Amino acid sequence: MGYEVSTGLMKQRATYALATLRDSWVLGAQQFLPLLGAWALSLGVPVAILLFGTFGGLLIDHALGFKNGGFVTLAMLLLPGFLIGGLYAGWALISLKVARGMPCKISDLVRPLPQALSGLAVLCITSIFIGLGSFLVIPGALLFLKWQLAPYYIVDRGYGPMQALRQSWHDTDRIFIP
Repeated sequence: MGYEVSTGLMKQRATYALATLRDSWVLGAQQFLPLLGAWALSLGVPVAILLFGTFGGLLIDHALGFKNGGFVTLAMLLLPGFLIGGLYAGWALISLKVARGMPCKISDLVRPLPQALSGLAVLCITSIFIGLGSFLVIPGALLFLKWQLAPYYIVDRGYGPMQALRQSWHDTDRIFIP
């Protein structure tokens, strides 16, 4: 037969759930501006490099005799991807600091080389597998949910990419109803 819950308790729980939902979606300017700035730097700068670099690479390759691009164009296409991957750990750190109410600095975006390389590895692994899993919809969504904590473990606990992915997989077991 089920659990009987009083109307008052049900109303109290619903009110608490709605208040929690509201609080989790409301960001003040003091929280939003660091996130917006980190997002603009970690994605906007690489996209600008992609646009200008690819055009410049095409010009250089054309001058070297390649009609449709060559090695310089390829390098200028890959450089922004490495830059985004390198800044991925910094974006995670800034997100953690905003969530914890800690002050953020622009320098937080640039992480030490081991963290930047771990962030790049996690971004590559998760992007490839989530992208492949997305063809079947459910596996892509499952992988996204299971690996969502990995970049935070890199900057918060100093984990390497594989350890961060394993820990994220383990710690998100509770998000699914058995």
